[in-house]
Amino acid sequence: MPTVTAPTRIALKNILLATDFLPCSLATLPYALGLARRYGSTLYLVNVLPHTPFVETAQPDPKQAREAAESSLANLIKSEALKGIKHQELIEQGEIPQVLSGLVRKHGVDLIVIGTCGRKGLGKLLLGSVAEEVFRTAECPVLTVGPHVARG
Repeated sequence: MPTVTAPTRIALKNILLATDFLPCSLATLPYALGLARRYGSTLYLVNVLPHTPFVETAQPDPKQAREAAESSLANLIKSEALKGIKHQELIEQGEIPQVLSGLVRKHGVDLIVIGTCGRKGLGKLLLGSVAEEVFRTAECPVLTVGPHVARG
């Protein structure tokens, strides 16, 4: 008679939440927070700035982009949302999939949480899907949260 063994419980000690502070990205926050509370995880809040200088004049310069990211992270930290959750804020620079991959290794991340804006057609062709590249290349599980999720 075969022996049946119980599945191993998952442990999420470190969760990485990648955010650019856009609405589709912020929709991931309740999911990351819920998982962090459930598993007693450390939550890494990560914003990745482009590593190349901005070309278009409509875009803020790199210094302004960093200041905006710092301000957005500070506002998030001040909110009650992170109360009771061990967390660390990181602002990195480079290509998002490569930066996240390095952080997964550096901090022993067990899960990446990332939002997707749901681009289709020409927008996806021209801009690509960062979330798709992340989940295809990540060395750990990835939870993607789409733009039409019900806000709980």
